[in-house]
Amino acid sequence: MKQVCFSLFVSLILLSGLCFAQMPGADPIVLSKQTQTIKGECYYVHIVQKGQTVFSIARAYGLKEQDARLKTNANNIRVGDTVWLPCRWGNVEMRPRSEAVTVVRNAPAEREPVVVSGQIQVLNGQRYYVHVVQRGQTVYSITRAYGVKEYDAVVKKDIHFLDIGDTVWLPCSKVPASVVANVASKASKRDANTSSHSASSDTAVIRPRINPDRVVVSLMMPLFLDQMANISTTKFDIEQRGKTTYKSFEFIQFYEGFLLGLQRLEQQGIKVTLNVVDVPDNNAATVEKIFNSHHVEESDFVVALLPKQPFAKVAELGRKHHVRVVNPIATRGEIVRDNPYVIKCAPSDVARLTAVFDMVHRDVPASHLLIVHSGTSTDKDLLQTAIQLLDQRADIQYSTLSWSSNSKLPATLHQHPSTVVLSLYNQGQSKNRIYAGQMLNKLSADKNKLPRLITLDDWTTLFNDLDYGQLQNLSYTTFYGGWDYTNPSHVDFLQSFRELYKTEPVEQYAAMGNDIALFFVSGLAKGDVAFWRHPVQEHLDGLLFPLAFSQATPTSGLENHHAELFRLENFVFRRLQ
Repeated sequence: MKQVCFSLFVSLILLSGLCFAQMPGADPIVLSKQTQTIKGECYYVHIVQKGQTVFSIARAYGLKEQDARLKTNANNIRVGDTVWLPCRWGNVEMRPRSEAVTVVRNAPAEREPVVVSGQIQVLNGQRYYVHVVQRGQTVYSITRAYGVKEYDAVVKKDIHFLDIGDTVWLPCSKVPASVVANVASKASKRDANTSSHSASSDTAVIRPRINPDRVVVSLMMPLFLDQMANISTTKFDIEQRGKTTYKSFEFIQFYEGFLLGLQRLEQQGIKVTLNVVDVPDNNAATVEKIFNSHHVEESDFVVALLPKQPFAKVAELGRKHHVRVVNPIATRGEIVRDNPYVIKCAPSDVARLTAVFDMVHRDVPASHLLIVHSGTSTDKDLLQTAIQLLDQRADIQYSTLSWSSNSKLPATLHQHPSTVVLSLYNQGQSKNRIYAGQMLNKLSADKNKLPRLITLDDWTTLFNDLDYGQLQNLSYTTFYGGWDYTNPSHVDFLQSFRELYKTEPVEQYAAMGNDIALFFVSGLAKGDVAFWRHPVQEHLDGLLFPLAFSQATPTSGLENHHAELFRLENFVFRRLQ
């Protein structure tokens, strides 16, 4: 009885809050379409109007009051003040809750018709239809369309506050035969006319775990088993790196790092089923055949350590079966475009550039930032992103220089008392190597006026013939992916890896395997559906490189927005605080 009274009390408070938000003296809250990216996060920009409060504004956007960001006391906001509301409000769809919350009094024209789903999922041994909530739909309207009772529906939240994109499960055994026939008919029509379901309009369906007792993971990677006889096991010099034959050892070490991460999780009582799938070639038909024969769609998520073409096929199959696909190494931003099921672990361009600009403002505030680019389409998008970010802030003075005009570089450097050079040049491995050597020589020519050099990709890993003395004199700063021997987690991992495998881990492959296992498996084990809605785990024990994911648009995938800069000091990379 006490619990019932308390629930009613809370409901009355919430209802009263809704009434306060619509007081006659207050201007109606018009949802802003203007967005701004701050430190890699997307925010709606809302300008306060008469009578509006932080509570009423946050409520209109479907958020809690503490989610709002503002530069003044929350209790003393004034007309004209700015409030920032995070675009990702708790679901994969970037849409305010005021559009998603089901209200009985909504006019029928505002509701989407309930289209019965043909997707079926097995939960705890029972078969369910999987329905994704659309605008204005309620549990009542959904269950009525499926011919079942309201209490038969399975929902992982308060049924009175369904959001667009939430999932409702309807037991197949209780759906009338007439509805089942209708589902089959509509499914065949959808298959015959796939153009009506374009990829660009899809948002991700959030599935609960396949097995409530354990996390099921599929690891898809080329094991190069057919090439093992041709690989030298007596000489591992640095020149082998990047060659196809050497890749097998790097990929195997990713697998070994993944196993180390799972071992740590098992010690915590987390059970995992690992499905290792060998992908021997890049043929799309072969990839699809392997995907189906190994039942990869029955995984909670897939880790695809694959080249461009086979990964694209796995990403397509992941969208088809509503399975998240994790890419550990790709830096290409296009892999997350128009596919909300793809997860890119490499930091986004926005995250890396924002980290650079924040560092420049913090460490060398009086300097001039010079952005060097190739002057071609290869790095055009990256340059435009950098300029857009800089134009949003007034704390950095900058200019750009095309490498085709590199003869002007010395004069440009002398125009300013202090200069930071950010290199975005990218013309492929062979040209990049030549460019890097020439750039170091030009920047080091005047010993009395050395600028600072920043690159987004670590030159010490890409090129083995650079002058480390020049790099150190230029206070070389980059997103270093190697081992940090001042970090206890790195040292502990290295010791465990050596003891178990009797060898040294290669670059970051083993670390990536460890981190992906820890982050995603533990996140799903602890949070299940809630984890996919907000995939962030702070202070995760054993994580070697921080991961935190965000979504630029409702139809794009998740991308890591955490990036850490390192500076070369005494020939050792040290993390910048």
